[in-house]
Amino acid sequence: MRNFLKISSVPTENEIYGILSKYEPNQFTYFVFELLNELCPKRKKGSIGIISDSTDINLNLNWHAKKITKKSLENKEYKWGHSTHRGFFIGVKLTLALEYQTLKPLAFLINEANVSEPKIYPEILKELKKRRILKAGDIVYADRRYYSYENYGISVREFRVVPLIFPRKNCNFKKLFNMLRYPLKIFDSRRDTKKEIKIYKEMIAKLCGQPGQICI
Repeated sequence: MRNFLKISSVPTENEIYGILSKYEPNQFTYFVFELLNELCPKRKKGSIGIISDSTDINLNLNWHAKKITKKSLENKEYKWGHSTHRGFFIGVKLTLALEYQTLKPLAFLINEANVSEPKIYPEILKELKKRRILKAGDIVYADRRYYSYENYGISVREFRVVPLIFPRKNCNFKKLFNMLRYPLKIFDSRRDTKKEIKIYKEMIAKLCGQPGQICI
């Protein structure tokens, strides 16, 4: 990361706090993305792959504290969450979207630690669309933590992207593909129906032809 950002030395905790305390959260987000846009090449034409992944961030700076229990967190005002590898922790959940081909950071979200990945998935797509990064035909890669039938449908119907979300073992593929039929809005008289159907068919074809495919 230091080499990528061309930073010669690592700032101290006090220096970082001194900088961050001057910004509101939305100002800091804008600053980060402006920096990334300057350092990273612009998106090329055509569809791209986007990786979405979330990780827990522990904000408890007391490294020598005893293991946190659920009982000790009751009636506390600060946010906390639970993960299989960390147990209970005080902190937040960071979601990062990267361009698959270049690993360029594209967007990020910070949520409360107890927000589930299926709920975060449409939020990161909205953020990518708001930043005019997400385009029709793009492929979004996500692990099975993001899995839900609704997220496959939202990807195709609302964002027109190919959701390569790894399914769980109990996935009902018949139910899933019934949800991926043509949305009624593509038959709107104000739309080019033939073009919309063509785009829709191309997305489903990509979904069925990718590694880790969900088609049977």
